[in-house]
Amino acid sequence: MKSKVLPYTFAMAVFAASAAPTWVPAQGKEPHTQFVTPQVLRPLGRPVQYLIVNPGGLGGTQARSNSINNRGWMTGWSNLAGDAVEHAVLWRDSQVVDLGTLGGLNSIIEWPVLNESGLIVGGAETGEPDPYGENFCLMNNPTGVCRAFLWDKGAMTALPTLGGPDSYALGVNASGEMIGWSELAGADPDCLAPQVYNWHGFTYRQGTIRDLPPLTGDTMSAALGINDVGEIVGATGICGNANTMGWGVTRHAVLWRRDGSVIDLGSLGGVVGNPNNFFGGFGGTDINNRGQVCGLSDLTGDQTTHAFFWEDGVMTDLGTLPGDYLSVAWGIGDSGQVLGQSCDVNFNCRGFIWQDGVMTDVNALLPPGSTLYVVDANFINAAGE
Repeated sequence: MKSKVLPYTFAMAVFAASAAPTWVPAQGKEPHTQFVTPQVLRPLGRPVQYLIVNPGGLGGTQARSNSINNRGWMTGWSNLAGDAVEHAVLWRDSQVVDLGTLGGLNSIIEWPVLNESGLIVGGAETGEPDPYGENFCLMNNPTGVCRAFLWDKGAMTALPTLGGPDSYALGVNASGEMIGWSELAGADPDCLAPQVYNWHGFTYRQGTIRDLPPLTGDTMSAALGINDVGEIVGATGICGNANTMGWGVTRHAVLWRRDGSVIDLGSLGGVVGNPNNFFGGFGGTDINNRGQVCGLSDLTGDQTTHAFFWEDGVMTDLGTLPGDYLSVAWGIGDSGQVLGQSCDVNFNCRGFIWQDGVMTDVNALLPPGSTLYVVDANFINAAGE
C-alpha cells in the first residue's frame, strides 16, 4: 500500500477545519469536526512548509480525505446536501467522483484504501434493514446492512463475508490483495449492544476470502493495514461494540505474517482497551514495505493511549505534542515517517508528523496566516504534492 517516500518530499491526506476544532460525536463514531474539508498538503520547498488544497465535496458540510496515491488521486467520504447521507468519494484529476452505494443510502471510506492501479475498497449499505440496529461500517446515520466493497473502473461490487451479514474493507495493496473485517455466523453473547455478531479480520484475493485468526485467548480480530508483500497489521481482543472503530475491546496489537501466523507486537504498558474510550486500546494501524509498523497502545492503567512505532520486535512510545493527553498513529511511509493525531483532555486535536524521533505539529508547517487548522493527518505518498 505504501510507496517509497523521498527525503523532505511527502504528501498527506489530512483532516482540516476552518477554525480551531469543535468535536461533534456521531453515533459512537469518531467525532467529526464541524465544517470539515478534505485536504491535501503540498510541500513548498525546504525547510518543509505546506500549502493546503481543498478539492471540494458532494454538497454537504462535512467531508474527509484519508489517502493519496502517487497519481494524486485521493479517497475518503463526503456528506451529500443536507448532511443526512454520506458517500465514498474519489478525488481524481480535479473531479469529485461519487462512488455510489450497493443499493442503500450510505457508503464510506475511513481508512487509506487506494492503490496505484485505482482499486478502492470501503463499506457500503445494501438497502437491507439491519434487524439489530448495528452500525458496523461506522456511518453517521446508518440505515441497514453494510458490506465491504471493491470499486474498480466505475463499478462497485460487494465482497463475500465470513458468514455474517456485515463486513468492511480497509485496505488494498499493489497486487490487489484486500483486507478488512467481517461478521461471523451466529450471535456472540460477549458482544456489547447493539452489536450481536462477533467478527474477524479477513484477506481477500483472486476470489478467495481467508479468515485472519486472533491470538490465542482472544475471540475478535480486525485487519487495519497491509503492505505490498502481504504482511497485515491490526488488533485482537473480544467482541465489544463495532461502533468503536470496529476494534471491539482490544487487547493486542498484532501482525499476521504471509504464512498466516499471528504475532503480538507488545504494548506500552496497558492491558485491555476501555470500550467507552473511542481511541483507547491497542492496534497496529499501518505497515510499510520495510516491515515497520505504527499504531496505538494504552499506557499502564489503561486511562490514556499513545501512538507507537514498532520495528524488529521493539515498540517505541511516540508520546504527544506538548500539553496533550493522548495520541494515535494512522499511517507510516517507507522512509519511516509516521502521521497521526495528538489530542488534549477535551479531544481538541491536531495532526502530527513524526520522523527521526521528533513529533511536529503539522499546523506549524503551514504558511503564516493560514485560515485552516489541521486536526488529523493520515497518509504519506511519494508524489510531493
